[in-house]
Amino acid sequence: MRHSKSFFIFTIFVLFLSTVLLAGGSHDTGGSVQFMSEGLEQASGETSANLNFSVQSLLEDFKKFPTLHPLVVHFPIVLLLMAFPIYLFGFFGKKQDVKLVALFLFFIGTVGAVVASYMVHPNTFDPSPEVTLVLKQHDFFAYWTVYLSVITCIFGAASYFFAKKKGLEFGVMILMLLSLTSVSLTGHYGATLTHLQTVNVKNISQGH
Repeated sequence: MRHSKSFFIFTIFVLFLSTVLLAGGSHDTGGSVQFMSEGLEQASGETSANLNFSVQSLLEDFKKFPTLHPLVVHFPIVLLLMAFPIYLFGFFGKKQDVKLVALFLFFIGTVGAVVASYMVHPNTFDPSPEVTLVLKQHDFFAYWTVYLSVITCIFGAASYFFAKKKGLEFGVMILMLLSLTSVSLTGHYGATLTHLQTVNVKNISQGH
């Protein structure tokens, strides 16, 4: 009972922290919802009366995106990266419930990677050779992130539920490390496309 309670509390805490990090890395949706500090409000002449939020405006903002890739892609980035140190803590601290939290988060991150890479992946056009090269590198590591993450989930489930052997758990940690390296490189090339090559979801989907 005590382990179940600690597992629940720890999972809620990690998911809350993930939400904060995702919010920090989210994209600007056009300004229907404006979160600004008091100093920024004074500098821009904006007041809280100008804040306009409704479910309808939120849905309209989502419609502005040709794909939800910019939103979904943050889940594997955050969750896969967080799962590894949590699993290490559970492994060296001999805490089974903590390892379960790590595997659960890693599984959600894997689902996010699958969705981002296959279900909401932007349609590509024929950009400049420089952009094409970066885009191919981005996709290469994105797909490898999916492959490695799925394999990690299989080995993770086997090590936790069936064969609780240290050798298998070491294998899970190595696979996690490879997965987070791959997702980090995916994010790096994605950021290169967005910030250095100024390629966004709209012009990837529809062309310049």
